[in-house]
Amino acid sequence: MQETPHSHQSDQGRVLAMGWTPLGFKKHRGKTLPQVIFADPDWFFYMYDNKRFEGGHAVEAEEIYKRATSIKIRHDGKEELVADYFRNPVTDRFYGISIGPQSSPRPECRRSFLYRTDVIDLSVPRLFADYDKSGYRDLIGTLKNHFYGSTSYKMTKGRCEAFFDDDSKFVLRQEV
Repeated sequence: MQETPHSHQSDQGRVLAMGWTPLGFKKHRGKTLPQVIFADPDWFFYMYDNKRFEGGHAVEAEEIYKRATSIKIRHDGKEELVADYFRNPVTDRFYGISIGPQSSPRPECRRSFLYRTDVIDLSVPRLFADYDKSGYRDLIGTLKNHFYGSTSYKMTKGRCEAFFDDDSKFVLRQEV
C-alpha cells in the first residue's frame, strides 16, 4: 500500500517525512489510524490490545497508542491544568473527564471520582468495559472541546493526522 506523506516536527526542530498507511480492514477501509482514533477509539484499542495490527500498521498502532495515552493538556497560561477522571457508580463504566486547574480541590463526589492526572489518556474507558461507545464519544468530545473549542469540531483526515503528528501535543517519554 502507498503511504500518504505528511510532515512531522521532531523534538530537535527538524521536519521528518512520514506517512500514515490507509487500512484495509472492511470496517475502516481507507482510513488512517489517526482518523480511527477520533472516529472509533473503542475499535482501535480492541485491535491494539488483541495484537490484530500487522506489519507497518503494527508499527503505526504502537506510535498511536503511545500518543493516545499521553495527550498533553493545553494550559491556559495561568496555572497547570489537570484531568479528573470519573466513573458512573451505578453502571461502573467510564463517565468522563473534567479539565481544570491543578489547584482546584478534588471533586466532592468521591464515589465517582477515579483519579487526577496531567495527561488525557484515551484508553481509560476500556479499563471498565470492553465496549463503551458512549464513554468514548464523551471522551473524544471533551478532547475536541479542549483543543478546538467545540465538541462538534469536524475532524477531517488532515486534522486527525496533524493532531497525531504534532509532538507538542504529547508527553513523549524517551525510550532507553
